[in-house]
Amino acid sequence: MKRMHCRCGQLVYFDNHNCGNCGRELAFDPASLEMQAEETVGAGVRACVNRSSAIRCNWLAKPDSQHGYCLSCLTSKTIPDLSQPDNRERWRKLEAAKRRLLYDLLFLRLPVDETRLRFDFKEDRRTNPNVSEMNVTTGHASGVITINAAEADEVFREEMRQRFNEPWRT
Repeated sequence: MKRMHCRCGQLVYFDNHNCGNCGRELAFDPASLEMQAEETVGAGVRACVNRSSAIRCNWLAKPDSQHGYCLSCLTSKTIPDLSQPDNRERWRKLEAAKRRLLYDLLFLRLPVDETRLRFDFKEDRRTNPNVSEMNVTTGHASGVITINAAEADEVFREEMRQRFNEPWRT
């Protein structure tokens, strides 16, 4: 990941919402792959509406987004049931990991089309008895990446790694 700086010169990080030096509000611009200070963004550009949600998205919304979502949030087809305990934190972790993935794809100049690349963050009965699916398996098909929301929990992920005798699980 490349180094990014605030207008004041302070080094800022990909997950920052504010500059630690001057306090400016920051947002990641996927078009330029830079952190932008609030006052430097162009007319009609705004922060993703999920900035104030449980996931605290720090990307700029797509200029043509009718509902104010950024490129990353637009790829979310299904999110976990937020009324269930722990799911807000799971969703936050999954979305943060997805933003890092999308940054890497954009940095490599690979196409990212929110209509063709979609993410399903699903639950199964192991963590939510109110859903119909007994077992959600992480995988992909036809541009949809399905991730069991419980994979955001380190303990669950380690149990799955051991069960499947995997050297590592990310």
